[in-house]
Amino acid sequence: MKPSRLAVVLVLYAAFGCKVSAETAKRLIVIKIDGLPADFLERHVDSKESDGGRYLLPWFHHIFIERGTWIENFYVRGISLSTPSWSMLESGQHLAIRGNAEFDRHYGRVYDYLNFFPFYVGYARSRRADMPAVEVIDESGIPLFADQFPFANRYQSMELFQRGVHWRTLSETLKSRIAAPVKEVIDEWQKGFEFGDAILEQQERELIAKLSDPEILYLDYFSGEFDHVAHLTNDESAQLNQLRQIDAMLGRVWRAIGSSPLANQTVLALVSDHGLNSIPGVYSQGYDLVRFFNSTEGGGHHVVTNRHPRGEYKLRGLDPFVSWVETPSQESTYLAGDKEYPTALLDLDGNERASVQLRNSDLNEIHILLEELARSKVEKAKKNAEAAAIVAIIERNRASWSRVAEQLKEELAALARAIARQRVLVAADTHPWSQEDRAAGRRLEALRRAVRLEEWVREQRG
Repeated sequence: MKPSRLAVVLVLYAAFGCKVSAETAKRLIVIKIDGLPADFLERHVDSKESDGGRYLLPWFHHIFIERGTWIENFYVRGISLSTPSWSMLESGQHLAIRGNAEFDRHYGRVYDYLNFFPFYVGYARSRRADMPAVEVIDESGIPLFADQFPFANRYQSMELFQRGVHWRTLSETLKSRIAAPVKEVIDEWQKGFEFGDAILEQQERELIAKLSDPEILYLDYFSGEFDHVAHLTNDESAQLNQLRQIDAMLGRVWRAIGSSPLANQTVLALVSDHGLNSIPGVYSQGYDLVRFFNSTEGGGHHVVTNRHPRGEYKLRGLDPFVSWVETPSQESTYLAGDKEYPTALLDLDGNERASVQLRNSDLNEIHILLEELARSKVEKAKKNAEAAAIVAIIERNRASWSRVAEQLKEELAALARAIARQRVLVAADTHPWSQEDRAAGRRLEALRRAVRLEEWVREQRG
């Protein structure tokens, strides 16, 4: 396989029926495993137990080695990062998303693609229809692979590119936790609820149940547990234990396929989005970029991140609705006490990478000069010199800044026209929705139109 740090590292597929072809296949099941490096799986897929009998990963071996296909060259020169990598896998298109969080360079809005909580709350309040990454993909006019199947014929799990919400998945997960014996609940509360595992278990139950319905032609299952473990430790035994749990899940799904009405017309695929440093004894290194940019050497920047950094994360980081965190510099020479003027935006999420956006240094210089002009006890000659310096900076940038201003005017005019058209569509959606409408996804499409209108108005204000 190619090096594990490439963005898309793993594609395997198998047909349950030996004679399934592109012409006869009717159902597709996609298992999506976040952060599973191909080289790690390769090291263990042929390994056996210590007695030399059973394979360590019997279902991986049976499904994809004995009966399926392993695509060894499937990789792209993208970012080894979850949201961008999944955007390519979900759409088959070049990157429209380039980070786990992105900042609008004009007015600083953050697009936080990994945060599920605001999405679920927004959906419950009819303010959201899809995860943020899906909204951006839709705005770019790029269809998702799952969109090739009618809404009523697909089952989608909880994932980064999720459309709509499966309230049943969440409610059944909560029920399973609440219904547990009191002592078990107390013990789990003391050591921390494994809510993620419970959701995965519920999604698996739902997927297997859906297999009995011949009308469901697309199903997927997303798990980020391997990625979580691999980020915590590169201990091989811990990662292998997680891989064996995935293997057991594959076995349960494979057996369920065999009992389903479309068994001989079903294709099962497994994909992963990116690799990690999975070499034992090799440790990844991190660098505190927030502290660096706060420092005099780093420019004395007031820094914005989409997460609370380090020390504050334990308590303040528990708030899942936070996506804009300001860390002011104590060493800033001209912004002391003015943290509302951030000059560095950081997306810190990633596999040994970060995205940095810095405020234009010419704007910083104008800011400094304006503050000097505002001081009362400044000689007239000095004020004249400062004013002349501001004009000189503006003249130096006039061509490029004028071009941006004209482009924004043009885009804002087009946006205003789009908003007017969208208002008409949304107004036409204000009527009762039948159960048939909901089952066909028409109610969700109407919600999507309303959310898009709200987003456009927000962008116009910004």
